[in-house]
Amino acid sequence: MTCIIIDDEASSRETIKSILSNYCPELKVLAEAENVEGAYNAILLHKPNLVF
Repeated sequence: MTCIIIDDEASSRETIKSILSNYCPELKVLAEAENVEGAYNAILLHKPNLVF
């Protein structure tokens, strides 16, 4: 499965990545975004299974 992480705080994105790495190693993080525009573009480009 694939995912994108969206949060305006870099530390929060890192925390989510760490948790996913530890508990869901099969989940691949395709991209990160820090705002709505970046999130919208990343979702259109990568078409992830999940969005955090």
